[in-house]
Amino acid sequence: MTNHGHWTTGTTSRAALAATIVAVAAIMVPAVPLHGQAGDGTQLHIGLGWGSRHCDECGGRFGGLAGDIAVGTRVTPRILVGGQLSGWLGNVRDEDDLGTTGYQLATVLTAVARIYFSTTGPVFLLTGIGLGLSTRGLATVETGVAFIGGLGYDWVASEGICFTPFVNAIEITGVAGGTTMLQVGLGVTTR
Repeated sequence: MTNHGHWTTGTTSRAALAATIVAVAAIMVPAVPLHGQAGDGTQLHIGLGWGSRHCDECGGRFGGLAGDIAVGTRVTPRILVGGQLSGWLGNVRDEDDLGTTGYQLATVLTAVARIYFSTTGPVFLLTGIGLGLSTRGLATVETGVAFIGGLGYDWVASEGICFTPFVNAIEITGVAGGTTMLQVGLGVTTR
């Protein structure tokens, strides 16, 4: 259960369960050849899900809406490179004595690589570096270096369209004493 956006044991369990399901599915489901994966081409990915954010100066971990959008091109049969915009939006309780709440945003723009385990397999690792932005209320905007790492699975829905469950871990250094995010979601990837 969440309380004023704080991440508690109940939401921690849901995030761990979702990450476990993606990992087990990636291992248990047989690799399905992805049409067009071994060739050249551009991919577009749009994902939406749940995320949590922790910052040293915010006083805790908070749940909220998370998502990403990415575009990339294949440079080898197993490696795709491109850019990704990932974000988190949540309603967070401020540290003041009044207990007020307000929306906060954390977003990163990164150069990323999707590295598939095989040329016909659907499982990939995501890694990247870029620029992160964090807000604390409307008045405070901070920027820092962002790092992203993740795991995903492309389930072929039809020729050129995949459903892609994903888990991403993101860190923005130098923002609010250090900000970390976890994203769990489902995306649509076109080829």
